[in-house]
Amino acid sequence: MNVIKSLEHILLPYDYIVVGAGITGCTIAALLTGAGFFGIHKNKRVLVIEKREDVGGNCTDEVDYNTNVMVHQYGAHIFRTSDEEVWKFVNEFGKMHPFVHKVLANYKGELYSFPINFMTVSKISDCVYTPEEMKEWIGARKTLPKENPNLEEHCTSMIGKRLYEMFIKGYTKKQWGKDPSELPASIIKRIPIRYTANDSYFGDDKIYQGIPQEGYTNMMEKMLRNCDIIFDCDFLKNKEKIETLCKNKIIYTGAIDEFFGVEGQLEWRSLRFVEEERREEYFQPTPVVNYTSEDVPYTRIIEHKHFMPWRETKGTYITKEFPWDWEPGRDKFYPVPTEDNLEKVRNLMSRVPENYIFAGRLAEYKYYDMDVAILNAAKIASQLE
Repeated sequence: MNVIKSLEHILLPYDYIVVGAGITGCTIAALLTGAGFFGIHKNKRVLVIEKREDVGGNCTDEVDYNTNVMVHQYGAHIFRTSDEEVWKFVNEFGKMHPFVHKVLANYKGELYSFPINFMTVSKISDCVYTPEEMKEWIGARKTLPKENPNLEEHCTSMIGKRLYEMFIKGYTKKQWGKDPSELPASIIKRIPIRYTANDSYFGDDKIYQGIPQEGYTNMMEKMLRNCDIIFDCDFLKNKEKIETLCKNKIIYTGAIDEFFGVEGQLEWRSLRFVEEERREEYFQPTPVVNYTSEDVPYTRIIEHKHFMPWRETKGTYITKEFPWDWEPGRDKFYPVPTEDNLEKVRNLMSRVPENYIFAGRLAEYKYYDMDVAILNAAKIASQLE
């Protein structure tokens, strides 16, 4: 990774320019420059433009030197996939340490196994002792399914009102800043119900799960080893100049509304992180505890030490996550996929210039898991000459 101090230091144009050094941008840049293969063999000259001062996007991590804990700067990130090629690809840049993610739910001061499984329901009910009894218990509480349901109607038809109100309603209201009855059911694609005591957060459908042994930032810096990069550079403020430096396509992974100058017309959710060093060995029993009732202002507490149990640490380090509305100066984390917002995005996408490719969560206004982002990026890279 060759760091360029400023645009003025560039003498020759690049084959491609990638805007943003998050997972999508780093994957495309790696594949275009031959740093990683994925069945793609290219040797292009690529410049990466990054607005922040580091690589990794929202996966960025950093060591807290007082505790020696590796801290996920923008929320918990656990890599998982069922695609063997994706798993091989990320391991090219950083050995993945096996990691099974565990989460608990705190509702009104009581801890429950989560996602909802046999142990969750058996704690709530005095009459559930077998998986079959759990099915009957949930089935008796389900509401009738509706055509084109909202999020609340969808959830109660799947798990009943009691489980919905304990584990989903308050958390969802805090996360999205709206009552669940105002949200589309598509936000919660499915509700994992396990009739066994399996409390692995991602279940068995993700065969490969892990954390980069040296961190995400280190991994993605290696992905850019054959690239030039400029940090602390606002692409949109330098757009005309940057366009003259590109022979082919600019791959844009920034926010779609910012590119078209319509910021504020699309809804986004942001997050505020409150961090704290702690003296005790552990603060909580699992890496993440969700706080699901409305009376607690944050949605979850992350204890980063759990992610890398092999590191020697002094004390521990926690982060509380407070969702809030996006406004200028705040980072954009989650698109709000209401039909009104999606229609606006479709209109904007029809206006993308021919010399641009919009890719990733911010540019496409879609939430992507990391493995899906890599697959999409690989598809884009494979189609570029």
